[in-house]
Amino acid sequence: MVIREYAANVIAESMYSQVDPDEKRYQLLDHITDHRKGCHAIELDDLCVKTKSGKKRMWQTTAGWDLLVQWKNGSKECVPLKILKNSNPIEVAEYAKSRGIDNQPAFVWWVPYTLRRRDSIVASQLESLP
Repeated sequence: MVIREYAANVIAESMYSQVDPDEKRYQLLDHITDHRKGCHAIELDDLCVKTKSGKKRMWQTTAGWDLLVQWKNGSKECVPLKILKNSNPIEVAEYAKSRGIDNQPAFVWWVPYTLRRRDSIVASQLESLP
């Protein structure tokens, strides 16, 4: 439960940090342009691992994935998924969904939750409008 609460806070913080006091949206990240799956990425066949107690659990790792991002200043940089997932979870989740890679082990364990949580936050904000 603590992990989900932390993830929800990261998502909400990411959304709110991109809005100034006048409710205008801004970002340093312009867009994600491409991705690369390296040799250390978990394969679909290895999605689940058996715990010591014998239960199957999904790997929760982002290892082996890099995303090519374009920043607002026009520069491009290859950023590890682990870093970008924490700083821009919604943008990464939307990118993964749009590119059809949201079923890959590095994404499948957190992308659906992130998009549902985003929708929930937006809906709650719309409900509070006069």
